[in-house]
Amino acid sequence: AMYTNNRIHTQTLHGALVFNGIHGFVVQSDLAQRCLTVRTQQFQDDARKTEAELLERFENDLPDLYAGLLDLASKAMSFLPQAKVIHPERMLEFCRWISAIELAMALKPGQVQATYSHILNDTQLDTLMESSLASAVLRLISDPPKDIWKGTPQELLTELEEGMPSRSLYARDWPQNPIQLSKRLEGLRASLESQGILIKRERSKVRKIIISNVGGQSYTDTY
Repeated sequence: AMYTNNRIHTQTLHGALVFNGIHGFVVQSDLAQRCLTVRTQQFQDDARKTEAELLERFENDLPDLYAGLLDLASKAMSFLPQAKVIHPERMLEFCRWISAIELAMALKPGQVQATYSHILNDTQLDTLMESSLASAVLRLISDPPKDIWKGTPQELLTELEEGMPSRSLYARDWPQNPIQLSKRLEGLRASLESQGILIKRERSKVRKIIISNVGGQSYTDTY
């Protein structure tokens, strides 16, 4: 009597989600490409406020904050048809809004877009360093520095294992055979590409993996 049969209902919502934490917890490259990381400054002891004091200050500033946001949004909407994306990223529509905001604030075209791209690249690098396999690839291409590496999946796995601590070889994300290596490299391709590391496969009688450092960047100080 408490239940009724009905069709499945789907409700679509479109908005921003805010994740908060002390330590970095975005480890999936696909999610990292859709995140805008904001690093807050640490409070000094003499600057700490009670919740009541913070709420009072926020409520006093709220009219100006709300009016400012509405005014900026209104101006950005008027400039949106003229917006040009100079630094395209995964969330392309968001980049268009950034371009419109640059016009609304009379900023140099691409100025804020470049900052957004830089933040995304840093976040992508952070997710790569959380991966044993990705950090090993960065080490391979950087120590010693090389523009390209080419070999079979088995040869790549052997070279990667040479520079890894023994405990890391038993990590959950470490491939145990060449097939696993190829599959997991595919999942890291987008994040590595954001750092100028391209992974391609050469199909012939012997399958080979080609790793190119098109960005020419060294990662010896990263891992």
